[in-house]
Formats: sequence, structure tokens, C-alpha cells
Amino acid sequence: MTTSLIPPAVPIALINAAALGQRVYFAVDAGWNLKIGGSINVPQRGGQLRVTMIISVPGDQLTERRVQRMFAAARTGGEWYVPTDALIAYMHALIDTGETRIECGTVADAHHLVSEIYLHKHDALAMLAA
Repeated sequence: MTTSLIPPAVPIALINAAALGQRVYFAVDAGWNLKIGGSINVPQRGGQLRVTMIISVPGDQLTERRVQRMFAAARTGGEWYVPTDALIAYMHALIDTGETRIECGTVADAHHLVSEIYLHKHDALAMLAA
């Protein structure tokens, strides 16, 4: 009888992603739009896209799609999202978890940037509505 060394609470996708170095990232562009994507080399991908990488977590394409589906109502096209209350709260929660890599400096920097994204987008939406 063979027993698995993998605890049942740990998703296989997460283990495979961690082993391969795959990450799901959250980034922001110059227009304060959020991108949820995946990459093995997050800093390089940020340079290719000309975005600011904020945070990344271990995850494969399945994990990336699950996160994207969670925020489907905020999707503006492709992998781009409006920073809704729920998405901002999710990002703040991720910043404080052990598996999250801060891509933009310190934990405080990441929290500050996520808050700034929300404030800038919220202000722009309020001006459009007026």
C-alpha cells in the first residue's frame, strides 16, 4: 500500500506550481487598471507588459483561471480588471499571507499601492458619474 506524502488539504496544482516556479501575479498599469496573470518569471513579465507588479502567489494556469473567475464581474477584457472593493480586499488579504511574494518593495509598500489603486480608480469613476 502506497501512501501519499501530500497532505489532502494542499491542492496538487499548488504543489506542482511551486515546484515549477509558476506564479499568479497581480499588476497595475499606468491607468490604474489591474491585471491578474501568470508567469514563471514575474519581474520579466512586468517589464514586457510595462506594468508594476504588486504581488504574486504560487499557482499554475488552473489557479490563475480560478482567481480570474472569482472576479469575472470586474473584468474589462482579457486579464484586466476594475479594482472593485472585493478585489482590493482580496489583494490586501494576500499581501499578509506567507506564500505571497511582494513584487513592489515591502509589505507596507504593497498595501499602500493597492490602496492607491482603489482611490485613483474610485475617484475617476466618481468624476465620470458626476
